[in-house]
Parts: sequence; C-alpha cells; structure tokens
Amino acid sequence: MGDYGFCYDCGIGVKRSMRWALYWYRKAAGRGVTAAMNNLAHIYLFREEKYRNVQLGLMYAFMAADYDDEQAQNLLGLCYEEGLGVLKDYKKAFHYFSLAVKNGAGACAEHNLARCFRKGRGTEINLQAADELESQATEHGYYVKK
Repeated sequence: MGDYGFCYDCGIGVKRSMRWALYWYRKAAGRGVTAAMNNLAHIYLFREEKYRNVQLGLMYAFMAADYDDEQAQNLLGLCYEEGLGVLKDYKKAFHYFSLAVKNGAGACAEHNLARCFRKGRGTEINLQAADELESQATEHGYYVKK
C-alpha cells in the first residue's frame, strides 16, 4: 500500500496525484508501515503550503519513531533543533539524533549528531566525537561543504 502511495506521489506508472498518494500512505500507515508514516511526515512538514500541516506531520513522525524508525528519529531531531511544531529543545534533538545514528539512519543523522557535538547542542562540546561522526557521514556519502 505504501508503494502505491509512492507511485502516486512521484508519478511512477500512474498520473501524479497527491490526493491518491495521501490516501494510500494513510492506509499503509494505519497498518504500521513506517515508510508511509515517514512520507506523510515529510509531506505535512515540508511540502508546498497547501499540504502543510505541522501537527499531522509530527504525529506521523512520532508514530514511526515509536516503531524505532531511524529516519523518523532523525526528523524529530531536526524538529526539536529548529523548533518546528515543538518547542526548541537541544537535549531532545540530541536524543533523537543519537537514536537515529544508533539505529543506522546513515549520513544525514551522523552529520546532525556531529553538529550537536561541535556546537554543544544538548550535550557537551566534543570536537573529537564531532570529527569522527563527520568522517563517518562523509564515508556514507554526505558531502560537507568547507
């Protein structure tokens, strides 16, 4: 079902339709498909204004994070770091970024956690940990502009 949503979202094999994408994503999310929950969270948090609904986006992100989904944990870290729909809280941002890295979210989460260590957001400044995480992120494909 989540695949149907993705097909309609991207116009793969069908005419692109956000209405049908949302329908299939919601159906899949209701059955515990975390990829669909993540897609809904991204749509509601970051897509064009007519689809934006921060509270629904956060709801789906928290649902997926409750299933230990590493992408949702990284997304929640960003929300807490920026104060998107929640009060800005660097300790919670650090917590979610740490969970995301621990669960294998990859390069973006590693870069985000490195930023916390480098700037002392939610944790003590630890430049060695920041450098190690940046190296990991680079190895995993993250490009750091210097």
